Amino acid sequence: MIQELPPLTARGLGGLLAALGLALLARALGWPLAVPASERRALLGFGLLNVSAWMGFSTLGLLWLGAGEAAVVAYTMPVWAAMLAGRC
Repeated sequence: MIQELPPLTARGLGGLLAALGLALLARALGWPLAVPASERRALLGFGLLNVSAWMGFSTLGLLWLGAGEAAVVAYTMPVWAAMLAGRC
């Protein structure tokens, strides 16, 4: 699949399919999907940083690192972020 699709396209399609699946699940369970207007701007900013930037940069990292190294860096980021947050 990686040879058929560019990395960012593959990750983007995976994210869109996951979002659609979660929206359908929420709808089936009767959970509200509306976000209060006062929280939309913050949600957009955090969403772009947390999801889009993380997915994009971790995928782009595969251009410079092997898959094993990239996985270690990407999935230990919460640990590094927590340790750095404790020092601030």
